[in-house]
Amino acid sequence: MKSAADVALRWLQKTAQATLVFAMVASCAENELGDDPFAPGVDPDGEAVDEITVGNRLMVAGEYELAMDSFTRAALTGKPSMKSRWAIAS
Repeated sequence: MKSAADVALRWLQKTAQATLVFAMVASCAENELGDDPFAPGVDPDGEAVDEITVGNRLMVAGEYELAMDSFTRAALTGKPSMKSRWAIAS
């Protein structure tokens, strides 16, 4: 029967081997991010985002200050979403 120390040593060896294999595979992967450390820019021709939906999602995530900014942008653009139109109508 194997002792607890033998089992622990075997587990440690297997874990080290798996970590080494993972590191080797990860080092061979191609870097898709490029060399630019900054986030991608804004696409001015991109699809518009409903700021009220964004604000609601931020509220659920607990990001209240960002949600307030999103709701403010929605109010300043003056383009209510279809959901907000239904909410106002009911």
